[in-house]
Amino acid sequence: MRAAAGRPIRVLHLGNATGLYGAERWILALARHLPAAEAHSVVAALDDAGVEVPALCGHAQRLGIPTQVFRGRGRLSFGAVTQLRDFVQRNGIDVVHTHGYKTDLVACLALAGTRCRLVSTPHGWTPGADWKLAGYEFLDRLAFAGMDAVAPLSEALHAELQRNPLLRRKLVMIANGVDLDEVDAAAPAPGAAAPLADSDNAAADALTVGYVGRLVPGKRVDVLIDAFAALRLARKRLFIIGEGPQQESLQRQAQARGVEAQVTFTGYREDRLQLLASLDVFVLPSESEGIPRCLLEAMAASVPVIASDIPGCRAAHSLAWAGVHNTFFWIDPTRELCAVLMMQLLPAMREQPQARRVALSQGEHQLGVLALEVLESCPYTSTIRVRQEHSLAWLPVPQLEVRVYHDARMAEVIGAQSARRFRGIYPYPNADMHQPDEKTQLNLFLGEWLS
Repeated sequence: MRAAAGRPIRVLHLGNATGLYGAERWILALARHLPAAEAHSVVAALDDAGVEVPALCGHAQRLGIPTQVFRGRGRLSFGAVTQLRDFVQRNGIDVVHTHGYKTDLVACLALAGTRCRLVSTPHGWTPGADWKLAGYEFLDRLAFAGMDAVAPLSEALHAELQRNPLLRRKLVMIANGVDLDEVDAAAPAPGAAAPLADSDNAAADALTVGYVGRLVPGKRVDVLIDAFAALRLARKRLFIIGEGPQQESLQRQAQARGVEAQVTFTGYREDRLQLLASLDVFVLPSESEGIPRCLLEAMAASVPVIASDIPGCRAAHSLAWAGVHNTFFWIDPTRELCAVLMMQLLPAMREQPQARRVALSQGEHQLGVLALEVLESCPYTSTIRVRQEHSLAWLPVPQLEVRVYHDARMAEVIGAQSARRFRGIYPYPNADMHQPDEKTQLNLFLGEWLS
């Protein structure tokens, strides 16, 4: 579309006042990077909780972007509808860009009968929503038919909406992304202390696991806490960065699992990118996502990622080149996740090939030390020696050579003790006393050992 001759298009980006998460970051990046000669941006928020300065608007103000707050009560406020309509007409807004069911429905009502165009970017739906929220999201999908354009940010959302014949000509798939300049600016300077170093939960040689996002049921942070508690590492820590209605129940869960001293709830943090960059592993256990922005930010910061095996996370991983960002998927909420967390020790050793040792424990009992050493590093594979030290004196010390295939995200045992080059199947009996499925048994042993 074109605005009046001689002036840029006036765009109102409308979000919520509930925090600064994926949709809000998307709004800020878009408003910041639209060419000023072609588009004049205003960032606005719907506030139904009495927030004096919504985080979205406060951040936009610091970027020099004009802001506006529309206030009302409840999820669908007619007061906010009137305020939005008046603002659009007074300021000659050409396009309102909405994100989420609440902003979609308010804008649909406010812009009825005006010449202002309405564009929505759906970020996904809430899994396991109660009947009231599910009803609002159903109305939202119906409202898309009355909009000028709908721009889903993932192929899964696009395919779902394409099933509605009334929407097919209005759909434009625009994949989610991150502001790489913002991620690079948050990287710690060489020699600088990590942002989490001052935490009571800090330990220099501990495996640092983290989550960034809202604390709501669909994010399944409870699964992450259970898996973290089952992880057999003597020195480990978990940082949960974000806020939401589940925080108190998650804190009680960490206490019940006996890991409250190792789990830190930071609340909402403006410096989340700095915190993200200091993690050893980022975990996203969501049940449903569009293309999660936090996952893209973690990959952009070269932080190893574990993500639930859902379409949105798979789409995000496809944007990363042949596993170069070391993205892993998991399904089982405890054992599989624990094994993958241990495997995350391997990728970083490609750049720092010295041996790495991790203490293993079961409750209060010390089981020994897992030692990892890079023997060979190639563009697509690495060969790692895995052995256990300081074990019980009467037990033989296990030692394996493992080849890791980075692009396929797989590993196999290629040597055990003094034996190498295992066959797929052995005749039985045989001179070396191998089992018929010796190679399979060794690979199973590796998985059980690391979990």
